[in-house]
Amino acid sequence: MPSIKEFSKERSKVEHKSEFIKLREKIKLDQSFEFYLNWILEGEELVIAEVKSFNNKFNALKYFTEIIQEDCSSGLFKIQKDKTSRIHFILYIKSLQLKARKLVKHKIFFWFVLSIVFLNTIFMTTYHFGQPRWLDDLKVHFERVLGSIFIVELMLKIFAFTLKGYCRSSFHIFEFVVVFLSSIEVFSNWSFGLPALRCFILLRVFKVTKYWSRFQHIVASFKSAMKSIFSLFFLLLLCIFINALLGMHLFSGRFNIFIINF
Repeated sequence: MPSIKEFSKERSKVEHKSEFIKLREKIKLDQSFEFYLNWILEGEELVIAEVKSFNNKFNALKYFTEIIQEDCSSGLFKIQKDKTSRIHFILYIKSLQLKARKLVKHKIFFWFVLSIVFLNTIFMTTYHFGQPRWLDDLKVHFERVLGSIFIVELMLKIFAFTLKGYCRSSFHIFEFVVVFLSSIEVFSNWSFGLPALRCFILLRVFKVTKYWSRFQHIVASFKSAMKSIFSLFFLLLLCIFINALLGMHLFSGRFNIFIINF
């Protein structure tokens, strides 16, 4: 007959195995989703290339000449011209959007922004009491340059993924709030210490998991263990609260000696 201890061990093994299988399936699903997005991106590029080649073969002059011959009397020339210019404008914006998406998703762009965040954090550690005036001036100019870089990066991402696609990620929303609040102080005369919020963008270092599979497994395991950690933390707070109430009721008013150190 197996004991209760052995049964609990087997149960924990089964639970850990099921969690590992779920984690592996989630990673595969994320990889498939990323592959699907890249496939859609390539398809959009092919469609735009085909439309551009079609426009090169049949130039606008010949097209408008035929329209004039057929519809000049009915006044449809202006309508057709507006439609054609609108299509050209949409194609131009779409091609720019695809280029911006390629730029934003490139590894070099990711590491460039991450190095700027590290540089901002290192520069903020140089602040000290009684610092010289030139360091204050350097701080103002440096923060404005970094604020401009973060705003440009934010606008590029919104343009590349559209506002709806950008807001799908909770980290993107957090990043937008941090950059927006810190930029208010940088480009105004208010002083609330908000540029220090940019240090929280260092959390994007967890995005390195896209290029480092071993670190991805570590982060995923940590995420799966967060529920147990929060339960343990809540239990610890409950024990501290109960002991504090017990000590207050048992020893309240018994230690009336004034101690200078406290």
